[in-house]
Amino acid sequence: MAAFSRAGERLETEGIKVVSASTDPEVESLQSIEAGKVNFPVGHSLDPARVSEVTGAFYAPERARSRGRFFTPPTFCSHPTAR
Repeated sequence: MAAFSRAGERLETEGIKVVSASTDPEVESLQSIEAGKVNFPVGHSLDPARVSEVTGAFYAPERARSRGRFFTPPTFCSHPTAR
C-alpha cells in the first residue's frame, strides 16, 4: 500500500484512483494505514468468504492458519513477452 501512496501523484495524472480493502479489523487496518503512510481510502473488516464469492479470489481458511493469510493473490504479467 505504501508504494501506491508514493506513486499517488503519478497515478492521478494518469486518471488512476486507488482504493484498498482488508479483511483486517478496523484497528489493525488503521495501524497499517499509519505505518505505510497510506493516502487513499482503505476499507476494513471484509468477510473473506464473501470477498472470494464475489471476486473469485482463492480463499483457503485452512491455509490461513498455517501461512498467516486468507487469499492467494492472482499472478499475472502485463508485459507482451510475459517477463
